[in-house]
Amino acid sequence: MESPKFFHTRMLSSFSGRLSVFPGRKVAFGLALCALFAVRPSPMGGQPVAASDLRLAAPIATWDEAIPLGNGLLGGLLWGGGADHRINLSLDRGDLWDLRAAAPFGSADYRYGDIIRLVRERKGDSLRVRFDDPYDNIAYPTKIPGGRIVFSLAPSRTARSFDLSLAHAESLVRLDSGVMQGFFSAIDTVSLFRVPDLDSVSIVRPSSLDKLGYGGATFGADSSRGRLERWMVQSAALGLT
Repeated sequence: MESPKFFHTRMLSSFSGRLSVFPGRKVAFGLALCALFAVRPSPMGGQPVAASDLRLAAPIATWDEAIPLGNGLLGGLLWGGGADHRINLSLDRGDLWDLRAAAPFGSADYRYGDIIRLVRERKGDSLRVRFDDPYDNIAYPTKIPGGRIVFSLAPSRTARSFDLSLAHAESLVRLDSGVMQGFFSAIDTVSLFRVPDLDSVSIVRPSSLDKLGYGGATFGADSSRGRLERWMVQSAALGLT
């Protein structure tokens, strides 16, 4: 059996991310998420008991049904585990935003007084075109997604469930043989993942960035320091890179 690989992923305050793969050791990443659970407190008033943990059957087909991880600034959504033997970690940072103003904002006829006037004049169509349509037709300002890490497991590994331990702030992907473990640092913008029988790992650019008019991302790799490092750099609006 191949020894587990450990990964280290870091997302910088700029719009870039780095992934390091350490054969025989651990992986790291980040997302600003908030999840609400009905948590059963420990009888001693300490950490949540195991009965409060979240367990979802595999596969998880979409990111919005994923296991949430994060540290308040950096976070991730863990999902996948289908017939393609891929585990996805969708990443984000709380400070990644496209802050361009929609075209009408700040113009002379885009003020609260204009809303009052159009309502009084019963010009509902003008009101909708001027104040509602920009939100449907202009993609910004908006939150920017941070990208996705794809762990491709060996064909012999099949995911059975995705678990979230509330007491340890740790994710567990239970395979038919072995366990994939991961957590986000509480004090730094990194996460660590232990993956048994990893076949390959890659970084995927979010296709939703095309709606914002961004160009393609730059991908790179380096193994000169005794470990494989992969990264993605994406130029965004207002000089954000």
